[in-house]
Amino acid sequence: MTNLACSYAKTLYELQISIEEVSEMEQVFGDFSILRKMMLSPVVLRMQKEQIINRIFTGKIQNFLKVLNKHNHLFLIDEIFLYFREYYDKQKQISRIKLFYVDKPSEFELSQMIEVIKDKLNKQEVVVEMIEKRELLEGFLIQTDNWELDWSLQGRFQHLKDKLTRR
Repeated sequence: MTNLACSYAKTLYELQISIEEVSEMEQVFGDFSILRKMMLSPVVLRMQKEQIINRIFTGKIQNFLKVLNKHNHLFLIDEIFLYFREYYDKQKQISRIKLFYVDKPSEFELSQMIEVIKDKLNKQEVVVEMIEKRELLEGFLIQTDNWELDWSLQGRFQHLKDKLTRR
């Protein structure tokens, strides 16, 4: 990520724009949207882009996008969204994890896992993305950016294999 995108993301956070508003803006700029194509097109004049921004957005988001447009930095929008989420999570002590499973855990099991993860990572909140993965054979695999807990049958087989081949 560029330093410029990081700076813009921090500014977006400091403007106290809610995560919901940023998510809406991100959806509007979705991969296949006409708006995205127009805003990132070098053929569309800066003045035309500003008119579009004025019609679609309001308040702080509108002003933020105008600044990006004025400095020809709209092409950084995807990096800005990405870094904004990382910065937001860091500031709010949120950890995003992926939980791969064979059999979906019950609400009780999931709440226990979340509490253990909160303690382990020293976070206030844990957001879980649940993904079914039959290749694990049994059990679960939890991944974060810098930590992994593999309690799957496949993982245990691999661990045993690694232990045996080291001897």
